[in-house]
Amino acid sequence: AGSAQLVAVGAAAGGSTPEAYYRTFDTPALENTTYAEVRKLLLQGRPFVVLDGAKGLPMESWDCDFVKQQFPDSRIRQEGSQSDVNSIKMSSDWQTMVKPFKAAAKFPPGAPTNRPFYWDIAKAFDQEKHRKWGKDPKTVVSKIVQSTAVPYWLPEQQSVGMGRSSEMWFHPPGAGAPAHMDPHCKTTVSYCFSGRRKWRMMIPPAEPNPQGYFDGEIYGASDPSRRGEWQPTF
Repeated sequence: AGSAQLVAVGAAAGGSTPEAYYRTFDTPALENTTYAEVRKLLLQGRPFVVLDGAKGLPMESWDCDFVKQQFPDSRIRQEGSQSDVNSIKMSSDWQTMVKPFKAAAKFPPGAPTNRPFYWDIAKAFDQEKHRKWGKDPKTVVSKIVQSTAVPYWLPEQQSVGMGRSSEMWFHPPGAGAPAHMDPHCKTTVSYCFSGRRKWRMMIPPAEPNPQGYFDGEIYGASDPSRRGEWQPTF
């Protein structure tokens, strides 16, 4: 369980304001839906939730305990440090390791205060071997890719690409990713297989801050001039 925050890329048609383009910032919640219904929201650039989005998928019942049992010799990392090395054994008692971000006391209300755990072995182990992935990462990735499937509400397509570009987040209570903007130039699907996760998104301003949007920078914890810049839209 936990919360995650992102800065979402938004587009307003014809130079109109986001308010005029979206009309409402409500986030649709769908169930037993179809790709035809989903496609309308994708083309609009509107975030949405599919309540039964993982229905029928091999990973539908996965949780932290299952992942620990299946991949005990792998390694993960806890976000919020200066190193990208995976220093934590999957088989360890990491679920009880609740650590706050260094500047959490200066985060705005509603922001996650504790550091989540991150595992991007499927997309990164081959090019970033220095990060110490644990025993036999190639076999681990193969299992993850084989367990990846296309959800019922998207058109038929190869699932291998999805599996190889996937990443997993594990959130102790109060943990989550600080607001940031990722260079994902593709539609992104985020599943919550276990627990509860809250997303908050913000449309970038017409003139983005030249300092960028790395993890939590928009909160102004380290740069007071940016305080108040984080105004979640969705």
